[in-house]
Amino acid sequence: MNSSFARWKLALCALLLLTLGACAHPGPSGGIGGGGNTILPPPPPPPPPPTFRFDDLMGDWIGQLVPDSSGRLTQNCYLRFDSDLLTEGADSAGNEWTLTNSDRLFDLRTHGRLDAEMGMWIGSSSLSLQAQMDEARTVLTGTYLQVGGDLFPVSGTVILTRSSVGAFTINALEGQWVGSATRVNGRGQILELDLDATGEVLGGAIRRRGGSIRRSFAAGAGSFSFFDAALGRIEDVELTATDGRVSRFHYLLLDVDGALLAGPGTDEVLGAGLIRLSPALPVN
Repeated sequence: MNSSFARWKLALCALLLLTLGACAHPGPSGGIGGGGNTILPPPPPPPPPPTFRFDDLMGDWIGQLVPDSSGRLTQNCYLRFDSDLLTEGADSAGNEWTLTNSDRLFDLRTHGRLDAEMGMWIGSSSLSLQAQMDEARTVLTGTYLQVGGDLFPVSGTVILTRSSVGAFTINALEGQWVGSATRVNGRGQILELDLDATGEVLGGAIRRRGGSIRRSFAAGAGSFSFFDAALGRIEDVELTATDGRVSRFHYLLLDVDGALLAGPGTDEVLGAGLIRLSPALPVN
């Protein structure tokens, strides 16, 4: 009887060892538990890329053309899209592309890249740009290539932001402005203007490069107002000097920061040219 009990005890021990060995053996998944696979759910798919449409472009875009060359000047500019058309564009160097004087082509790809080109029917002024729209549909950033009347191509960076009606108010012009009135032949004069909060001229002068006054403007010599407050565009300003001479600004563009007011104009004596004004620095 004792030998039978001993054999039964040995058999029981062997069975326990076999059972423990099976429980401790790792399964194919590397875990403990007899070879069961742990199946993880697949990762979620990436979100689809944003799809841009022509409607995302409709409206007004204002900004600047910043040349790569330090020898060229930054220009204010704008583009206007309406009814799936690029209806007009302009810069502060006197180039205007409208329905009546130019071809204006554009394409907006589904990933947000804008390709646009504008060229005048008469003359050689053209502007082409490639820009990427941000996901918020409020900023276009890219590069441009422009060819003006001198036939020299100018390349650089373009940054445009979406504008809206009333983006510019006339009190942004209040204060003293100083800059240049440069003739087509490259010869320039210094232009100074002092404006009140309604755009009325309080005073000013055209000075020779040496500093002497060539012409003075008294209070009431003229006034500035926005022709289009979404574009920052002022039109048809006439300034009558104390000697009776008249200076005319065909149009001026103000940048969104109020740091540059520029555009084409003519003067009875000086002829055609470009105006560039910035707020005068405070005198310490």
